[in-house]
Amino acid sequence: MSTAEGTAGADASDDHDPYSYTKRDEFTSELHKIEIGNLPKMFGHGQLKKLLANKLKLNPHKIKIVGNKFAFVSFRSEEEREKALETVQGFVFKGCTLSAKKANPMADPLVQKRKLGEDEMSVPDKRHCEGSIDDRIKESVAAWWDTPYEQQLQQKQDLVRKVLVKYARKLEATNPALRPWLKQQREAHGGCCPVLPIRASPVTEGYRNKNEFSVGRHLATGEATVGFRLSSYRQGSMSVAPPDALPNVPASAKAVTRCFQEYVRQSGKEPFDPESHGGYWRQLTVRTSCQGHVMAIVVIHPQGLTEEEITEEKQKLREFFESGPGQVCGVTSLYLQRFDKKRPEGEQAEFEHLFGTTELEERVRGLSFRVGPDAFFQVNTPAAEVLLEVAEDLAALGPRTTLLDVCCGTGTIGLCMAAKVARVYGVEVCKRAVENAKRNAEANGIGNASFVLGRAEDTMHDVMHTLRDSEDMVAVVDPPRQGLHNKVLRALRATASIKRLVYISCNPEGALQNFLDLARPASNNYRGQPFVVVKAAPVDMFPHTPHCHHRTRAPVLRRRRKLAWLRP
Repeated sequence: MSTAEGTAGADASDDHDPYSYTKRDEFTSELHKIEIGNLPKMFGHGQLKKLLANKLKLNPHKIKIVGNKFAFVSFRSEEEREKALETVQGFVFKGCTLSAKKANPMADPLVQKRKLGEDEMSVPDKRHCEGSIDDRIKESVAAWWDTPYEQQLQQKQDLVRKVLVKYARKLEATNPALRPWLKQQREAHGGCCPVLPIRASPVTEGYRNKNEFSVGRHLATGEATVGFRLSSYRQGSMSVAPPDALPNVPASAKAVTRCFQEYVRQSGKEPFDPESHGGYWRQLTVRTSCQGHVMAIVVIHPQGLTEEEITEEKQKLREFFESGPGQVCGVTSLYLQRFDKKRPEGEQAEFEHLFGTTELEERVRGLSFRVGPDAFFQVNTPAAEVLLEVAEDLAALGPRTTLLDVCCGTGTIGLCMAAKVARVYGVEVCKRAVENAKRNAEANGIGNASFVLGRAEDTMHDVMHTLRDSEDMVAVVDPPRQGLHNKVLRALRATASIKRLVYISCNPEGALQNFLDLARPASNNYRGQPFVVVKAAPVDMFPHTPHCHHRTRAPVLRRRRKLAWLRP
């Protein structure tokens, strides 16, 4: 297939149509969206999702609450949207009669900017276009690259204190009975709890063991480039810059990007274009380990390629990295993943193994861990060891303790603490990660650890029943960015044997609602005594990055009527 055939993507007449993406033969939930109005005041995302899914038996794909009174909800099909319109319209909830109507799809932000004459090639946005390309990519990916590390640590420590001040203020309103306790805490600690000095990352350069690189066009030369976007598509940019100037990306990963960039340029196939949806090469993920292993995952958009042509491309990739020019970057494991926009969001394509080992080996606190292409693993391994040390201290483990590891990934947390407890029980939604966790336990000779597959919110009831005889239970949770599902929070609250809870948060500000729900007064929805924060211990996991909502870690320990926390 010629390059021209593969990159047409959209008619030229669509260049200035911000809705042209809805006309393509690709899945987009924007086509099946409704607007729900007259929502009750202070109505949150979780409450709306529960109403739609549990009470009204609908299947929402995406939910976005706008303001206090209405929300946009998208569905996977027109049939589901029509059912939602009929079901929601006129439904009375908490004294409010809900309205429902069809909503228009959202405009493509890049095309919208072009229509307004604000394209990056014509009217640059000074916020994103000042300085050299190297400086711009550093500002985009590692914005504190020129800030002294001690100053970075102090700013992150201050952020944790600010979040706790906000938590204490909201806690007074959420559970007024805790006001006397809060007063005592403020008198003793100057806040709701003591905040330990932030623990620095042992390494500050080249620490990221997983990097997801985009394939696109260089802003200055227009050449196919593998690296990071200079700014987001929503901000109107598709340009990509190489990662060579970034302090947090390891040299081994940079070498793979240079090799793959060479391959893309000589392949005869264009980079994927997120505006027209033409082109093939979409992403390169590089995972590395302290043992020197390098895994590369190439993501391709097949477009109209036949199976025979894809097989031929896989063979070329294999030869390039195994015995050709790409062998200099030392890839030990190579995968291909096909991107298909028709695939509904959340349904991940399979990883096709091309050569080398199927997993990486990483060592943490003397234990060996197998990490697959899609397994969750802490991005900064040396700092992860510090994090585990701090979390272990806060958890106050003992020989009779049962450790419940929620969102356990490949089992790193539970297995590293297994020697100090009676048993470990892990819960994880990723099948491959659970398989890895079980093999990690076996490979390290750990016989007191079990792992169960499933969403935490769906499995917690059965897990708690299995562990009902535990006399001292500590829960460690390391949830995704959006926090724990409400069902999990309620299950943790209702289990009297859980005396302490270590909450490892990659988003302290975003986790506030979880913290407050754990501290609510006992009720039919929240059985058991509340958890409250009793100690915060920040750990810097991402040097050179300021955005604590996704760049830093703060494990949080919590107790029954006393609670705690850690990791900015």
